[in-house]
Amino acid sequence: MTTPHKTPRNRSIPPWRWAWIGFALSVIIWIGSTVYFQRVQQFADIDYETGGMEYADYAQLTRQHIRYAMVCKAISGILTLGSLVYLVSQSDMRRGRRRD
Repeated sequence: MTTPHKTPRNRSIPPWRWAWIGFALSVIIWIGSTVYFQRVQQFADIDYETGGMEYADYAQLTRQHIRYAMVCKAISGILTLGSLVYLVSQSDMRRGRRRD
């Protein structure tokens, strides 16, 4: 016998879980992009220091890494804000009725 909360039509994901998924993705994007672009920049630094790259190429590559990192930070911030707004919009803020 199935319980009422396990029927297929009642398996919707609660709003707080969607918000936590959004927050988790935001943190993963933020930290992941930071670590990734730091490592890539270290490789570019080594390549430049060993003479495998000209300064103009190095400067352009550094600007490109900074630009992509900032885009990832912006996406992470938008995802965090969206998750927070969604969570607040799903909360019930109505006052309870007075019982006289």
